[in-house]
Parts: sequence; structure tokens; C-alpha cells
Amino acid sequence: MQPGAHRVCILLELTAADAAGLSLDAADYSLSGIGSRATSLWVDPSQQAAAAGTSVLATLVFEIPNRDIALVLDGPQGARLSLSTGHHTAS
Repeated sequence: MQPGAHRVCILLELTAADAAGLSLDAADYSLSGIGSRATSLWVDPSQQAAAAGTSVLATLVFEIPNRDIALVLDGPQGARLSLSTGHHTAS
């Protein structure tokens, strides 16, 4: 791990609401709000599919600066999820 950094683990659950289902490719997700875009260090699984009405669950781990900053999980097709500063706790 880089000095002055910490790791953030995001558990992402998506449910296929469309009749065609959905496919998840973890490479499509990144974090922004840190002055640049961070790609994941580790994901499990990297790809999976879900039929209509079912869900997929993925774990994404990112290394980011150890600062109280608002983060955004950026996904495919311009999807964004604000993570605010709640990911950060003083130790």
C-alpha cells in the first residue's frame, strides 16, 4: 500500500429489472472525487450476468488517499453513486 493511502471496499449489488437481464463487468467501475480517477485494485467476480428479477453481487477494492473526501462510484453509461465522506473514519 502506498504511504498516506487506505483501501476502500465497496460491495455492489445490482438487480436486473429489465426483461433482458444485465451483465456486470467490474472494469466498468471507478472512483472519482480524489483529484483523479481510481481503478480497482481487486474485484470478485470480475464479470457476471443476471437474469430478469435476479441480482449480482461484486466486491470492489480501491486504494485512495487517506483524507476525508467525498467519493463517487462511476459506472457504465454515466451512472454515478455518491459515497460522500462517510467511508472515512479516524483511527
